[in-house]
Amino acid sequence: MEHFSTRRTTAWPRSFFLCSSVLVLMLFPSPANSQSSCDLGDLKALEGFSKGLDGGGISGWAFPNATSDTASCCAWAGVTCDGSGRVVGLDLHGRRLWGEMSPSLAQLDQLQSLNLSDNSFRGAVPEPLFQFKRLQQLDLSLNELAGTLPDNMSLPSIELFNISFNNFVGSHPTLHGSEQLVVFDAGYNSFTGQIDPSICESSGAIRVLRFSSNLFTGNFPAGFGNCTQLEELYVDINSISGRLPDDLFRLPSLKKLSLEENQLSRRMSPRFENLSSLARLDISFNSFYGYIPNVFGSLRKLEFFSAQSNTFRGPLPSSLCHSPSLKMLYLRNNSLNGEINLNCSEMTQLSSLDLGMNKFIGTIDSLTDCHNLRSLNLATNNLSGEIPAGFRKLQLLTYLSLSNNSFTNVPSALSVLQDCQSLTSLVLTKNFHDGKALPMTGIHGFHNIQVFVIANSHLSGSVPPWVANFTMLKVLDLSWNQLVGNIPAWVGDLEFLIYLDLSNNSLTGGFPESLSSMKGLVTRNIQQQSTETDYFPFFIKRNKTSKGLQYNQACRAWNPWIYHITILPEASHLH
Repeated sequence: MEHFSTRRTTAWPRSFFLCSSVLVLMLFPSPANSQSSCDLGDLKALEGFSKGLDGGGISGWAFPNATSDTASCCAWAGVTCDGSGRVVGLDLHGRRLWGEMSPSLAQLDQLQSLNLSDNSFRGAVPEPLFQFKRLQQLDLSLNELAGTLPDNMSLPSIELFNISFNNFVGSHPTLHGSEQLVVFDAGYNSFTGQIDPSICESSGAIRVLRFSSNLFTGNFPAGFGNCTQLEELYVDINSISGRLPDDLFRLPSLKKLSLEENQLSRRMSPRFENLSSLARLDISFNSFYGYIPNVFGSLRKLEFFSAQSNTFRGPLPSSLCHSPSLKMLYLRNNSLNGEINLNCSEMTQLSSLDLGMNKFIGTIDSLTDCHNLRSLNLATNNLSGEIPAGFRKLQLLTYLSLSNNSFTNVPSALSVLQDCQSLTSLVLTKNFHDGKALPMTGIHGFHNIQVFVIANSHLSGSVPPWVANFTMLKVLDLSWNQLVGNIPAWVGDLEFLIYLDLSNNSLTGGFPESLSSMKGLVTRNIQQQSTETDYFPFFIKRNKTSKGLQYNQACRAWNPWIYHITILPEASHLH
């Protein structure tokens, strides 16, 4: 049972848009509303816009009856006027507006800021909106807008241009002539063709370029080196191939570079060491190969590095193992080998480490000084030995997966790990083939454990009684072992248990009646639950038959799946 999937589904968190809003406010301070009379032409434009909304805009945009007082338009919610009564700002983000965007907005020819994000506008954007000479901020993100965008956009004053999370097609805009452009976001649409870096020729002030999650193809283009002030570049989740161009490594201010989920290949360039301002680098889910270059001594600000799901081989570079700024390191699903020799006394910021699905060997003793670790995945390697006693010091650790290795001495492992006070998820499947039984006594910790999995480890003994003290437990998997005896009745007292797998053991005896009334296995809407267990791929089946016991039916309004107890396979001796 694994925590991480081999393919990632990306969605921007709400916090991203909050941060963007802060940036917008910094770039474009709103002028105070004036008490002057509203310009009659602007009033008619706003009235036409509101009438074009489905339902007249009443549900999400409440304003006074404009016909009774022409001055009221400057007092409408989201409207900002200058001293002469001209509308210079319209901010209606997140007001649950829906319908097509009225061409009457084009009459607001003094507009400096237009924010219609996070609504349900659909259809095409009126072309005159892309001809505003004074417009500094345009945010149409998080709508259902569609169609192609005009080639002849003329936004000479634009500083922020955000059309992300819509359904636009064709070529992405390049905003030629927009010399003040700072932020450009065309992510999460359906733009096709190649990315055009000529946008960098328009403005020397560009700091953020986002092309994420479109349908772009072709080789990675040269030209981004002309964006000399660039701080963030996102081209992730496309189908871009080839090698990285040389000019990409001539961006001294670049802080965030997201290249994940493309078809990029070749070796990882040693020129990455030139990007000394990098704080976040993601090249995961590509086809990079060879050794990871020893460049991290020059990347003294790097906090996040992900190169998972490539074909890297060889040992961890020494400079990476001594990176003092690194907080998150994800190298899962490669062919890296050698020992795990992180210098945790220097890597004091490291909080999340994923080296799963590689070919690492040896012990994990070097990790005992990584005191800030919160998540550790070393599954599917060739690691061996006992769990170090020093793991007791990992008091912040919440998630640990060591499955599919060759660790030994399960009583010692549990004795050590029970003292990790923050641990909520523990996966030790496919280990402990040294013949030692599960301990029946001596385990008094694991006070916060929610996921406890030791499957397919040839463990003998019975279902251990100390599991009864796991009052927060949601997932229990002891399947494919050699356990004997009865299913204890106290299992039914585990209030939050939603998944139980004791299959493929040698359990005997009757079926405890307490299991049929477990609180965690009754019908509930699990969509409202957010726990560590959400990361686990449960073994679930559709309710196509009435055979067997099935529990915890998810609300069918959103998902027809059934969670169930697995105790009765052919290999079991229950009756």
